Amino acid sequence: MNGFNLIEFGKRIKKAREKLNMSQFQLYEETGISTTQISAYENGKKKIGLQSLAKIAAALKTSMDELYYGSANLKPINTSTNAGELIVNCVSALYEKKVIMAIPHGFNNEYVADGFGQYYRIGFSNYVRILDDLVTKLDDFEEGKKNYPDPDGFKAQLLASAKNQINACEKENKKK
Repeated sequence: MNGFNLIEFGKRIKKAREKLNMSQFQLYEETGISTTQISAYENGKKKIGLQSLAKIAAALKTSMDELYYGSANLKPINTSTNAGELIVNCVSALYEKKVIMAIPHGFNNEYVADGFGQYYRIGFSNYVRILDDLVTKLDDFEEGKKNYPDPDGFKAQLLASAKNQINACEKENKKK
C-alpha cells in the first residue's frame, strides 16, 4: 500500500485497544487471536491478514480503514489513482451515509427522472439538490478555470460550501 507503515499501524491498534481500557488478553478473548500475535501487530513486527484485521477492528469498535490507514486523509477514497477503487470507495461512502440508495424493483428496469437528471436504479437522498448544484458549479469551473487567479482556492471554496450545506442538513436531520 502506498504510504503504509507497519509501525504506525501497530500503534493505531494499541491506541484503540487502550482507549477501550482493554488488555491484549481481553482482545484475544474477543477475537481468538493470540496475545503473541496481537503483540507482534502492535509492535509492527508482523503483517496482518484481512480476517484478523476485521476481527480486531470489530472488537475495538472501529473501522478497518481507521486501523489500517489512520487518518481519513490517507484512505484510498482520497489517495487512490486506481479509477475503479476510487469510484467504488466513493459509492460505498455515499451509500453508508445514506446519500444514495437502491430504487425498489417496481420500476421495471426503467430510468427514473426527478427533475435533476435521470438515473438507473439508484436514488438520491435529500442531498440531491446540493450535489446537483455542486456538479453544475464544478462543470462551470472546469470550463473557465484558466480565468480564475487562484483556481485551486476557488475549487476548495466550492467543495467547502457543499460540505457545509450537507453538514447543516445533517444537523437538521438529527434534530427531527
